[in-house]
Amino acid sequence: MPTTCSAYARQQESKLSLALSELKASKQYCDQLNKEIDDNEKVLLEDHENNRKLKMKWLSYTINSLNFWSLIENYNFDATTIYNMDETGIMSSTSRPPKVLSIKGKRQVGVICSAERGPLTTVVCCCNAAGTFVPPFFIFARKRMQERVLDR
Repeated sequence: MPTTCSAYARQQESKLSLALSELKASKQYCDQLNKEIDDNEKVLLEDHENNRKLKMKWLSYTINSLNFWSLIENYNFDATTIYNMDETGIMSSTSRPPKVLSIKGKRQVGVICSAERGPLTTVVCCCNAAGTFVPPFFIFARKRMQERVLDR
């Protein structure tokens, strides 16, 4: 029994040493690659654009949050005067296809369903920290959109 245990331990030790050597080699490769990127004048390593946008969004949120709390302190707003509004879109069509009659034992039953979506309805809800709320209201799509409404 101890011989199999020691053999197993040696096997695991060799696996660990192999993994460690691979890790060192990959670190050396990364260091070499970073050195080549730094030395090459034509290559520039930059952050992804989305990361920059996220950083700017976070910074904007932080600044706005600080301004928000300073306004609350300066004008003595309480929980009944600050409302939070949220909106969401609801599709009015069904998303599941209708049931189909088929022969018993048949594994695959096909149905052609329409890819059309129904009109989008917007729901707006509004409430404050004191518990007061405005009843939710629905914004439906226009039936006859007139272009002159959009012109300024």
